[in-house]
Amino acid sequence: MKIICNGTEYEVGQGTTLLHFLAQLQLDPDTVVVECDTEIIRREAYEGTLLAPGQNLELIRFVGGG
Repeated sequence: MKIICNGTEYEVGQGTTLLHFLAQLQLDPDTVVVECDTEIIRREAYEGTLLAPGQNLELIRFVGGG
């Protein structure tokens, strides 16, 4: 099934969770805020949130520096 993440189309398998998708992108879930179809997803819900066809995700990463 296809989803959109930060404007790019991705093919993911049925039953893919948000946490698994972040792992595929090699992103640490503790450093990412996820908006799914204009709604912020709580970090505790990443593991239980199943992705659905056509969903639109926006990933916002925190970057430190000085």
